[in-house]
Amino acid sequence: MSLPARPDSLPTVTLIIPSYRRGPILARTLAQLRACEPQAEEWLIVDQSGPTDPAVEQEIRAAGSRARLIRLEKPNAQAARNRAALEARGEILLFLDDDVVPDRDLIEVHRSNYREPSIHAVGGFYTEPGEQETAETREVVAWLPLSRLERIPANYVKRADSPLWPSCNGSIRREVYLKIGGMDENFRYTLYDDTDLSLRLEKQGYRCVHDPRARLVHLKEP
Repeated sequence: MSLPARPDSLPTVTLIIPSYRRGPILARTLAQLRACEPQAEEWLIVDQSGPTDPAVEQEIRAAGSRARLIRLEKPNAQAARNRAALEARGEILLFLDDDVVPDRDLIEVHRSNYREPSIHAVGGFYTEPGEQETAETREVVAWLPLSRLERIPANYVKRADSPLWPSCNGSIRREVYLKIGGMDENFRYTLYDDTDLSLRLEKQGYRCVHDPRARLVHLKEP
């Protein structure tokens, strides 16, 4: 069953956050997401940690009826994302990591991109510890085929079409995500999993844009 339509005719958003053994960090991220305005219509938190941290349960209760906890016994970040995508009711899936500091308008900026029917996915802006924003693109190296995907880095301050879709701050139309098969669950760790999805998006002709207004800090917690 889909979510009720919005009065402004913009698409509904399901927020998806997989987590593994980072209870206090996840709780902090959820608290910051509750401060975002406007909100996502649905939150799906996929906990693969065994017993859920009480602080996380408290934040989910504080988020109200929009938030739901999904538990997976066998840790696999890609399986967690796919499970949530199957259960999601929103038209747009917004994937975040559990260790991020979002700008207050992060959700609405992602949503606003989908006024344009030709946009199928959005890669948000983020910096990691020690990084600063940049107005420079990266050089494409002929003998490194994947370097073309990284010509527009995640901390680039200008809007641009870019094939690179980051799973720590990336949104996508749900129908497109399911059509291309979601995340490849053979990637056991969070390395090149979103690169693989980026390549499949590009190969099948879907448009992805980098939007520097959709900002967060990715803390890269251990």
